[in-house]
Amino acid sequence: MKMIRLSLKIPTKIIKSSIKLLKALLKKIIVPLIDFVIKRPSIKRIAKKIIDRFPSLKERLKSIAISSGILEVQGRILKNSNEDKAVSVEVSDLPPQAQKIYSDLKKAIEDKK
Repeated sequence: MKMIRLSLKIPTKIIKSSIKLLKALLKKIIVPLIDFVIKRPSIKRIAKKIIDRFPSLKERLKSIAISSGILEVQGRILKNSNEDKAVSVEVSDLPPQAQKIYSDLKKAIEDKK
């Protein structure tokens, strides 16, 4: 019985590891492409028109860009990480839970000093 279970697990492990490898390879290709497109406004406009038709793809590409550092999230504004302009967010503008987290982190940093 254990042999049967083991023999069923091996193909699923191979499939899972193959999917992980494929995702990693695609990410290595997609990240430079996103960066390339963001730096060129004319291409960016065309790409945006096409990608706006596919909301789930748009969100996935946005999350890849954020996780790879191409885009930064500051407040509710996405900005190109290559830009030098910073967006400041006041603590009073944050939701109550975020204000509590901010104050707890600030206190922890002060206590550590």
